[in-house]
Amino acid sequence: MSGAVRNLGHEWLKAAYNGSVEDLKLLLAEHPELIHFRATFESLKSCTALHLCAWRNQPAAAAFLIANGADIEARDEAGLTPLQVDIMRVCMINMRPTPIVRSECRDLTCSADVRLALFKRKLVRDRSSYSQIDMSTFELLLAAQANVNTPCDVGESVLHLAVEDGLVRHVQLLLEYHADPFFSDKDGRLMLEIAAEHGYEDLVQLFMNSYPEMIKLGGPEAIRAAVCHDANAVVELLWSPVLQTLPDDEKRTQLGGELLHVAIDYNSPRCVDFLLDHDVPVDYRDSKGETALHVASRRNLPELVQSLLERHADATLCVLSNGFSVYHLVVQYYALQAIQVLAVWGVDINLLDRNQDSPLAFAVKNRYAIELLETLLRHGAHFRFQSRRSRDDVAPVLVSWIVHLASDQLPALIDRLIVSGCVQHERARRLITSLLWAGHTSEALLLVFLALFSTTSQAAQHGLVIIYEWLTPYHTNLVVPKLLHDVLRR
Repeated sequence: MSGAVRNLGHEWLKAAYNGSVEDLKLLLAEHPELIHFRATFESLKSCTALHLCAWRNQPAAAAFLIANGADIEARDEAGLTPLQVDIMRVCMINMRPTPIVRSECRDLTCSADVRLALFKRKLVRDRSSYSQIDMSTFELLLAAQANVNTPCDVGESVLHLAVEDGLVRHVQLLLEYHADPFFSDKDGRLMLEIAAEHGYEDLVQLFMNSYPEMIKLGGPEAIRAAVCHDANAVVELLWSPVLQTLPDDEKRTQLGGELLHVAIDYNSPRCVDFLLDHDVPVDYRDSKGETALHVASRRNLPELVQSLLERHADATLCVLSNGFSVYHLVVQYYALQAIQVLAVWGVDINLLDRNQDSPLAFAVKNRYAIELLETLLRHGAHFRFQSRRSRDDVAPVLVSWIVHLASDQLPALIDRLIVSGCVQHERARRLITSLLWAGHTSEALLLVFLALFSTTSQAAQHGLVIIYEWLTPYHTNLVVPKLLHDVLRR
């Protein structure tokens, strides 16, 4: 490229940017090679004049460049053709206001995908003005036979970009120019799924009417995407057509059950109501053996828990994979609000898991927060120890709580328990006394409790009275007296 052309390149691109056809004519008449000039400066590297016309929506200048042989398929540094630049311009002009993502305590009851979907719901897109979008340059490029199926560097076609932003007129025009509606994006999504995810009823209806075979190819994925984003109107559109593509009732029940679990996991209450209204089994189990009520409870979604109970969900069912009751799940995920709803509905708070642990015993063994334990107690929870081993498992927790209350007064308590005959085995008494002399108070108290758990009922009751008296001056939580009562009273 000659030095003269390089020096005039800036003026050439400036004329295209401003849409000045006269300046373009003058420059091109003197230097015809400018028609293929590409920017070399950082901000517009590899950009042509036609790219700038598309970016600025300058149809007259674009028409002049095309008529004089401008490369309509030229790619800039980002791998975009002028047609793709034009659609990107429209997308950016109509971009949704995006809130700043601030640091926050993550909701550990849900996955990153769920958190992302819930965040996207805040980005409301107003498409009311889309009918007024000027498509002059876009139509010009299409009329000049721009390739509508060329993917950009990230694998998306112009049709993907138009569907993603809900540009109905652009989509219709692209389809008229034979854009491939079955072309998948980099994540493997079909156009129908992208439209469903964003809740674009008009685009979903367009694809369903124009390409009915798309329902069979990507209908289940599309309806799942709609459920994830609580696009209830799209779910209603897709429901019957998608079910008709499935071979039998078993597959239909499976899809409905899976969608119900997705709707709850993604907190999509409208979709939950729709699915249950259309005879999806409320107690359908997923691959882990969870029911919808299990999912709603561990996600701590009290409104959905109540809705499922109103629909006669069976709260006595346990998770097949681990034997947890619904209360064990809410304990594990610290779902305090779900506990309140379950208790109000009279769900048995003392259901046992496969290890024969009640929710309260499970919470103590795993050292969950006192607030959670006290919430269970207020709603009538008991420990229900079914074996000596189950008692032994909570002994270390009980010791740690009592040590925290008054560690300097523990030797006197242990001495009194031994002198009172609560520890009946001679060798155990000697070992406990030795530990006390050596300053190992916590270990000595642990052995005292293990001895009380295995002694006679009378000795255990006597020990309980002594410990209660010792606790009287101290401010303790609700859990310690209850645990002592349930573990020693037999």
